[in-house]
Amino acid sequence: MGKKTILINEFLMEKLRVLHLIPNLRKGGAERFALDVCQELNLHPEVEVNLVTLSQENSYSYMSESVPITCIHSHYIPSVLGKAKIEKQDYIRFVDEFKPHIIHTHLFRAELYSSLYLPSYAAFVTHGHDNMCQFKQLSLETLLSKKSITEYYERSLLLKDKYAKVRNYFIANSENTQTYFQQNLPKKMQKDVVLIRYGFNFKRFYNPELRRPPINNKIKIVNIGSFVDKKNQKLLVEIACLLKQKGLSFEINMLGDGVNRPVIQQVINENGLEDCVFLRGNVDKVEEYLWNSNLYVHTAWYEPFGLVFLEAMAAGLPCVGLDGKGNRSLIKDDLNGYFIKEQNADTFAKKIEDLAGDLVLYETLATNAVEFAKQYDISVKTQELVEFYKKIAKL
Repeated sequence: MGKKTILINEFLMEKLRVLHLIPNLRKGGAERFALDVCQELNLHPEVEVNLVTLSQENSYSYMSESVPITCIHSHYIPSVLGKAKIEKQDYIRFVDEFKPHIIHTHLFRAELYSSLYLPSYAAFVTHGHDNMCQFKQLSLETLLSKKSITEYYERSLLLKDKYAKVRNYFIANSENTQTYFQQNLPKKMQKDVVLIRYGFNFKRFYNPELRRPPINNKIKIVNIGSFVDKKNQKLLVEIACLLKQKGLSFEINMLGDGVNRPVIQQVINENGLEDCVFLRGNVDKVEEYLWNSNLYVHTAWYEPFGLVFLEAMAAGLPCVGLDGKGNRSLIKDDLNGYFIKEQNADTFAKKIEDLAGDLVLYETLATNAVEFAKQYDISVKTQELVEFYKKIAKL
């Protein structure tokens, strides 16, 4: 075997090195997805992966053991006054040692930080987990708040310091997010926005041995999300009031935390729902609540994708959800649940009552929900991602 053939074989056997960059592993959908995809990439025979965080914070220590994680205590704080705070030497050193073919960022702070070092051997990918407000084009509204002005300034830095120098690809997790980026990025960049929907760890949520109580005995509803305005938990309390008026036996468990939690608790108390609506706070193993429920109800008026719907479906729960724009491809009427287009508590309550009163319909939707969720298994979506990496990598 000649020397040239040996070199070619070594080249062909070289693994695709992928660096995922994220600010931290604070509890959130983007952070959980990054962990899931890196865990799957770590098992992929063609890939070597490293998840780099810019701070030590990790709310997912129970999920992190099988993921190669490197924490680099670094930051980049821009300043319109020219007093930016930058720490990048440790990051540059790590990147040059790892020599990634792909640098894939999650969340805006990581995207901005990645502009500090643009190695020529890497291809760059930005994950659009939602409609990042920092990418909005200049408008009159921009000038009305200090926050908007700062965000626009940071956008201009990215355009100048990164996108003018390297080709950057964007992955959108829904059609809504894809449209948002195409409308707000410069025209020459719009063709590099691709749609790759989220994947999730199906096996974690699927429980074939589960035998949950029938829905006609007691309707056990679960809801998962941060207590912030867009999650709209007040509507869920309104729904609970209507279910109580109808004389239905039910229980609602809301998982999550946030600034609006005290307000929601107050509304629950004012309506005398303390015996049937419970705020459980942040929960590590949400799948255990899903397994002990028989319906998932989601009232958020904005949802970038809706990973939680797939997790609930994998656990065998039909979903009743409000139109949150990014979730439009997930809930199919009379297939895996009901998609509610208007913020109307009566419509929600009627659908819940219908499911509780028709066991055949309920079981059909529950079975369909599991099958629907399977197609989003992280192994399927990770392979889709790897094929995309291969197309853009500078190998």
